[in-house]
Amino acid sequence: MSLRNSIKFAIPITVTIVGWFLAPIITAKLDGTQLNGLPGILHYWNHKVDTPLWAAVLFILVLMMLGATFITLGLRKSSKPHLAIVVLPTPQPTWSIGAHGKTPFMSLHFHARFSTTEEHPIEIVNGYLRGTVAAAFLSLNIVIAGRHDPSTHVHLAVRPILAEPGGTVTGKIVLIDQYGNKHLTEKITFADRPLPPEVFGVGRPTVNCFICGEVISMEDLHPSASFAAHKRCVK
Repeated sequence: MSLRNSIKFAIPITVTIVGWFLAPIITAKLDGTQLNGLPGILHYWNHKVDTPLWAAVLFILVLMMLGATFITLGLRKSSKPHLAIVVLPTPQPTWSIGAHGKTPFMSLHFHARFSTTEEHPIEIVNGYLRGTVAAAFLSLNIVIAGRHDPSTHVHLAVRPILAEPGGTVTGKIVLIDQYGNKHLTEKITFADRPLPPEVFGVGRPTVNCFICGEVISMEDLHPSASFAAHKRCVK
């Protein structure tokens, strides 16, 4: 919750608490009577509201705790470093299939312009597409030092593989900085980036699948993989 929203919630709570204290004070001034501090305030409300005194006190304490909680949450949230992210339409964001050892993953590529007004640089160390998890073996090293940094190529490796050959995948990217804060991009549509089958078979009598090691025909070759793999092995 942002600081603005926290204050929005806290204002009516604060007004209620302040009003609870001010009402008997103002009444005493108008009547020319002595209020006698907090006991007098409690005595006033005990007669005005048909509620046990302990319940009224408990209600006020709960309101005060809620107000303090909302403000605290807002202050914590507002301490998150400011980072502006603009995803560039060119070159087009793309996806393909990569692998770490024998484990295939979805490889995402896009260009973006980052800017910050923070005093200290922000470093993006990891990221993922919503609905996936970041591949542990890949970490980013994008440093944003100011307002006018040049555009940067972002490469992510995530699992599971959400896209089908020839299709697109759309979603927001979550980028994680060195402090563990998460920064969200706008929705990005990644297009398939297939490689021609000839890349894997020209001049070779046979081609073996990188995942299972068996011979693979051009008909069974996964068109979106950056390595030779059966369609059935990429999952």
